[in-house]
Amino acid sequence: MWFVWTLITFVVLSWVGYRWTKTLITKYEHTTESIAVLAVLFILANYIGLRLTYEMITVLNIWPRLVVMLPIGFIIFVGFSYVAVNLWCSFLTRDFDERMGVLEEEKDNLQRQIDMLRWRHVTQAPFDYPEEAELSPEESSDEIQRLREFLESWQQVGSAARVRSIKVSEWKSQAEHWEDGRLKAEINLLKALAEEETDESKREQMKARLAVFEIQLRSRERSHKRSAEIQDRVAGERSKEIGPEAIRRRLQDIHAEIQLVEGQKRDFLRGKVRLGWRVRP
Repeated sequence: MWFVWTLITFVVLSWVGYRWTKTLITKYEHTTESIAVLAVLFILANYIGLRLTYEMITVLNIWPRLVVMLPIGFIIFVGFSYVAVNLWCSFLTRDFDERMGVLEEEKDNLQRQIDMLRWRHVTQAPFDYPEEAELSPEESSDEIQRLREFLESWQQVGSAARVRSIKVSEWKSQAEHWEDGRLKAEINLLKALAEEETDESKREQMKARLAVFEIQLRSRERSHKRSAEIQDRVAGERSKEIGPEAIRRRLQDIHAEIQLVEGQKRDFLRGKVRLGWRVRP
């Protein structure tokens, strides 16, 4: 029974090998590079076939062993060459694949924009944000003005006005170089120390330093809010310019371009493919 299955397997593999060899000869235009690659694969396949004969049939003379090796090596070569040629074709058509990849990515991005516009249309009711402890821009501006007035009055009181002005300049320089997190930490620390300080002059100095840091922090927050408002306004104007209809038209164009590139790739592979290192002849 095993002899029948062996014969059937041999016939099927021989037919597959014949069809692939015919395709390899007629469908592809070979170059020096492809001939060299196929020759290396043929030698490697026959070497593997020879090694298999030593594993399967240990007692054979050289000529019978070569006779057994040839069909085994041919079948292995068919597998090797099939993989190599298909990888080669993938290399030759990579420009088509890259163009389709770019178009598919753009299509996905536009589809997400369409989904976002639909979601915004469904949820047009304004969202009630929870109240926060942050001050409004007007309140923040008034607070900055109050802190500046306190700082100016502190600098002008007493005979040490020049020394106090120098200290204020130093504190401003520190605040400008510190990050927001460092500023907030220093503000919290100064507030706690000022409440515990019993000496009036030291407490006023702490409050002055605290005013410098708070002015710097609130100015940054106002600047960040203004930048965010500008970005939101620009994004809103762009979203109005790129409406759903324009996005849908672009999606239709992309779909047509993808079909065109796919057709070009099929035509390229349907014709006689030149196996060279260049992407396309």
